[in-house]
Amino acid sequence: MRENGLNHEQDREQDAAPEFVYHGSLTPDIEKLEPRKRSTPGGVDHEAQPDLVYAGDHPAFAAAHAFPWDTREGFELSVEGDKVLFRVPEQLRDRLKVPVHIYKLSGEGFGPTAGEGTGHSFHVDHEVAPESVESFDDVQTAIENFGGVVEYYKREE
Repeated sequence: MRENGLNHEQDREQDAAPEFVYHGSLTPDIEKLEPRKRSTPGGVDHEAQPDLVYAGDHPAFAAAHAFPWDTREGFELSVEGDKVLFRVPEQLRDRLKVPVHIYKLSGEGFGPTAGEGTGHSFHVDHEVAPESVESFDDVQTAIENFGGVVEYYKREE
């Protein structure tokens, strides 16, 4: 089932995060991730979001969330098993040409994010110090480094 451009794994039971979760950001050298409102692709009211530290269970998924985008622009993010697919309108290809940083965090204390359709988002309500960070020249390189796929398509306007 697709929800907000994401695949929902209905049979996935998650009470806690995996051992490690990942946070994507445009900001280098973060010593502690602080709770903030999340930017949610798909039109969810940003101001209605609680201040939390958000992360995903797959680094390619986090890389796709490292920069601002919206499904209304034609971006589509899906997860099939362990494969992350990020579909991007050809006209918006240059938006991916920004340096991104993928922070690896301990999953301890993270819980599943309610109302998030993929089952791949987690959060905590306190500061978190990253265990490590990997930096990439652009979003596509980061996604592909972690086994994900970026696919460009011609969007009909």
